[in-house]
Amino acid sequence: LSVFEFILSFVFVGSRRVTMEVLELLIEDMSLIGDAISENVWEDDSLFALELKDKLLLVLGLLGETILYHKSNISAEQPKVMLVHHRMAFISISLFTVRLLQILLPVEKASKVTQKSLLNALFLLSLDMSFSLEYPSIHESVAAYLEQMSTENYSIYKQVSEAAYSVECTCSFMVEVRKEGDKNLSELLELADQALSSLPFHLHFPLLQECIHICSNVWKSAEANSLLQAESQKLLLHLLSHPLLNIKAEAYHCCLEVVKDCLGVHNIAKPMPSICQGVHFLLHPKVLYEICTFGLQEDKNEVSSTAKAILIHLLQGKLMMEVLTWNKFVEALCPVVPVLQGYADTKDTLGKCILSLSETASDKGEGILPRAPRLQAALRLLFSKKQLVRSVAAKHLAFHLLNEEGANLKRPCLDGNVLSSITNLFIIEGAMELKLDDEMKSIIKVKTVEKLYDILTSDAVDLVLRRSAAEQLVVILEDPKMHDIVKKLGVIEKILAYLNECVHVDGKLMESMVVPCLTLLRKIVCADPAVRLSLAQQPSLLLLLFRVSLILQSDRAVLTETTVLLCLLLFDEVARTETWADDITSNNAEVPAFSLPVAVVRRYHLPVRITAHHVVSPNTVVVPLSSECLAMKPVSDMLKTAWNLSWYHGIENLLQLINYEKEAEIFLDSLKLSSEDILILKITHTNYGLQDCLSLIIQAASHRDVRTALTRLSFYVLNDRLALRCSSGPCGATLKSFGWQKAMNRFLQVLPASLEDEKLLVDVLRFLNKLLREQKSNLESVHLKWILKSLLKNQPKSLMGLLVRPESQVQDEMDETQAAVRQRLDKELIRLFNMLLVCSVSLTDREGVELSGSFRTELALKLLQCLRLTDAPHFYGLPSLERTLQGMVHVTALPGWSTYSAEVEPVTICKKYLMGLLEVISSFYVEWGGNAMSFMGKGVTKSTVLCLLHLSHEMMAQAKDMDWISLWSLPYDNSEEQVPSHLGLAWLVPLWVDRDPEVRFTALGIGSALTSLEIGCIALAESCQNISGGLWGTVINILLDQSECSMVRREAAFILQNLLVIPIPTEDTKDCIWQGPCVHDEESSLSQTGVPALQSLLYHCQFYEHVNQMVKHCYLGCYMFDLSSSKEDKLNLEKGGIT
Repeated sequence: LSVFEFILSFVFVGSRRVTMEVLELLIEDMSLIGDAISENVWEDDSLFALELKDKLLLVLGLLGETILYHKSNISAEQPKVMLVHHRMAFISISLFTVRLLQILLPVEKASKVTQKSLLNALFLLSLDMSFSLEYPSIHESVAAYLEQMSTENYSIYKQVSEAAYSVECTCSFMVEVRKEGDKNLSELLELADQALSSLPFHLHFPLLQECIHICSNVWKSAEANSLLQAESQKLLLHLLSHPLLNIKAEAYHCCLEVVKDCLGVHNIAKPMPSICQGVHFLLHPKVLYEICTFGLQEDKNEVSSTAKAILIHLLQGKLMMEVLTWNKFVEALCPVVPVLQGYADTKDTLGKCILSLSETASDKGEGILPRAPRLQAALRLLFSKKQLVRSVAAKHLAFHLLNEEGANLKRPCLDGNVLSSITNLFIIEGAMELKLDDEMKSIIKVKTVEKLYDILTSDAVDLVLRRSAAEQLVVILEDPKMHDIVKKLGVIEKILAYLNECVHVDGKLMESMVVPCLTLLRKIVCADPAVRLSLAQQPSLLLLLFRVSLILQSDRAVLTETTVLLCLLLFDEVARTETWADDITSNNAEVPAFSLPVAVVRRYHLPVRITAHHVVSPNTVVVPLSSECLAMKPVSDMLKTAWNLSWYHGIENLLQLINYEKEAEIFLDSLKLSSEDILILKITHTNYGLQDCLSLIIQAASHRDVRTALTRLSFYVLNDRLALRCSSGPCGATLKSFGWQKAMNRFLQVLPASLEDEKLLVDVLRFLNKLLREQKSNLESVHLKWILKSLLKNQPKSLMGLLVRPESQVQDEMDETQAAVRQRLDKELIRLFNMLLVCSVSLTDREGVELSGSFRTELALKLLQCLRLTDAPHFYGLPSLERTLQGMVHVTALPGWSTYSAEVEPVTICKKYLMGLLEVISSFYVEWGGNAMSFMGKGVTKSTVLCLLHLSHEMMAQAKDMDWISLWSLPYDNSEEQVPSHLGLAWLVPLWVDRDPEVRFTALGIGSALTSLEIGCIALAESCQNISGGLWGTVINILLDQSECSMVRREAAFILQNLLVIPIPTEDTKDCIWQGPCVHDEESSLSQTGVPALQSLLYHCQFYEHVNQMVKHCYLGCYMFDLSSSKEDKLNLEKGGIT
């Protein structure tokens, strides 16, 4: 973690290359941290855990700051090259940060991390549209962590995501609606509904226009799908009630255009009578209610004037409509007339049209509205605040009074005084409170109520008593719970009978009963919407109440009660909120209080004090994003990007546009992408970025251009690795295209001509190595063959030839810079060749096998030339030597590696390899006393021994008819005695006891290969004569060493097996070449050979006891069989038992 913290500073201010290399280091560190730190550390309260958590939080905070730093530097002020750098760094560091969180911090524990910089970084990432599209799985993790860490930011992210989805639906809708042929209206309406929430952002009004046209089309047909009609109406109401004025105004304007188009005078000459049906979508009570209640009273003239125009066209459009359409309009208009009449006037066009609704146009009683609604409309106008309107109402009511059935037997006589008094009849001072006493606990019994009702209805009882009974019932009905009792008794019918008696020409006697009867009726009507609805539909009742008010207009109590009653009945329909909104469902059994829309309360003189409803439309939608939220740059950038990606159907199409500025002219300025926005998309989209980099390399005019492109390519490879999509990501897909071959071709075939060329080649090879390492499991044979062909062309002037420097370029003659570059070049070359050797194993076709073999043998010869050694170890370049040997390990790993040269025989290659490798062992290991005294890194020894093991198997296969064993013996010069002696194969023995178990295993493997032949057994045994226990004793000791690893012991067993294959004499014979083991008995001073010596050796080493113990351990430790795995096994066990 300390390393982490230290090197993060380089990511802040480092160059592109430094940033990338630091991230590569951090990835390795990340895996170590993941292995070392448990996710339970977040719940551990120990001192060590607390310190560790503080360190982790510090690192996460630094990563957050780094992300924010690079994000903040992505701006128009930056030059393009820096903008590219900051964006690439932002993406890679973000990917790395999320991967680190996934490793260290379970999502459910994320709330424990409160680093502000990290929270802000995750918030920015969540809103980065191009990042989320390129790395969807990483983005899901970002959202999950954000949800746990910051509910506020997560809420904004969710809202913006929904808006972005709405933007996508908008563009999909525009595509689908403009397609030729039949359209799926259900799907279009669903898309339009989803698109509505983003309309305040993009303000793409063609969407709105198309929505209105779809609504019109859905309602045209008489056989239209009712579900589609409901959905389209819901959409229309959302548009007409939209909280944003410009959207609402445009919706009204589009509706007006449709109305003009369908009802315009220009349609007279058209032989299509059904064209007027295009306005059917407006001819519904809910739509007209929206227009009348909210459109007409809109403060802004753009909406109210358009709403007026729509209504005027409809009200005056009878001649342009079919009978069906006109009747449909009248039917839809009737429930809305109470609201509409609030705009009645004697001066403007709409007001006059509204006044005509209550007018009876002929002596036959005909009018725009049916007779009952017309009467209601005329009476309702008496509540208007405008006296001229009330005067017109009085004239309209005269017809109904005069033409009522039995009018000649009813009071009052309609003379001039009575008619003139109508105008201000219902304009009374004060307003009545309608609320009953809901909390009243009645102590009145049902029988008492029934007795009072009997008194009220009995003709035999005096009027004074009947009035008294009525007044007592008025008091009792203050409790709503008593209403049902009197309604069941028939009190309403009796009240109406008394009122009818009163208005009769002989009914003056009944006037004393009017006030309590009206009060009783008012209380019942006020509390019971069902009764109110029923009575409101009875024209005779309305006229009855009107006559009562005329007769007793001098009695304030009577006038107040009749005025209130008529108000309740005439405005009943618009008092029902559930009629005008789909989403109002009340589970409450309590009867709602009488309430009227604000538009009605404001425009009428009402005799009651009530609560108003529908201050705003019940159809209005909530704007998902506030203006403050939209003002945030990350939010507006995300929606802007979403719009462009959706409009052009994906990032590929968007980036292929040649002239974006011209294409985007139809958008709002806030929707247009800047050049920086487009560059960010190009950088983030890996496919485009890779192709762009390859194009830059192909067209590059300088080394710097190539190097810049290579750095970007390396970032993309790194990003695929961080996103865990190495084989399936865009980099892998790019490998399957031939564009990268063209970009890399010259670097694989043309040798560098200067130091700068060599530096560039180092960078090219480094990138290729990274790419091949990540894609080796996914590399297609055609590309691998191409690389191999490129390397095998133009021999010896190929990249392989760079491994062998001309004599004039030896290290002593180069300056330090050149030497360093050459060393880096050699390193990358060896890495590339090693990777190709690994990948080439997958080639199985004839051409592939031939290319792979030729490359392997040619590389083997080049590496052999690199193995130039002298006797003085201090002259050797150890890093170079180690790289060469590692290359040799890869070359010799596959059998037959020496067989593909047309010029050199396999055996010759093997001999040269053996000579060079033995020289390394001789110089670096044997002469310096083996592992104990050698200053070499153990990598040289390990690689050399491994090469020798591979070589032993290759020589076995290629040198069957010759004595190749003798070639493995080493001469040894004793510098003190100057007597040359032959070391033979004894150089193997120190390797058998090396500190490194891999070296021990490999060296014993060489011994196993050499002893597979009898001559090898004899040679190895002779070389070990001076070792305590000889070859036999050494091998058996290694085999029986319980502390030794199993692989080493296995190779010792192979050697022992090879030694035992050769027949051993049963007694001491001097003439036999193979004597077997030789054992010296110290007590008798006698030596044994042959079988007796072997038996003594095995007895002395307790061989059989050790082997028995090994077998037991092997069986019990590794190969425990499930003895109860089947019924048959159980049966066998029961029969035979276990031995």
